[in-house]
Amino acid sequence: MFTAGITTIIGGAIGWLAKAIIAGIRAKPTMIDAATDGYQELMNANRELMDQLRESVEDRQAWLQERAELKAEVTQLNSTIQNLNNKIAGFEALLLANGGR
Repeated sequence: MFTAGITTIIGGAIGWLAKAIIAGIRAKPTMIDAATDGYQELMNANRELMDQLRESVEDRQAWLQERAELKAEVTQLNSTIQNLNNKIAGFEALLLANGGR
């Protein structure tokens, strides 16, 4: 009778342990799914950040291109102004040479 009680307790403990092991095995796919979902969320966030970065770089490149074009236009305008100033100075010299006529 005493050994039967110990056998029952040991059998129950083994059964409980087996259930815990099986539950652990069954929990692993859930844990894998959770890890996979977390990884997917992380990758999606990473893609969004990369898209934002790419867009920002493209905007910056467009701004730099526009700035370079404006700088070239300003340089051309400054050159034109200098040429006009030289012509005005030449006309003034001619007027002075002709006595203001």
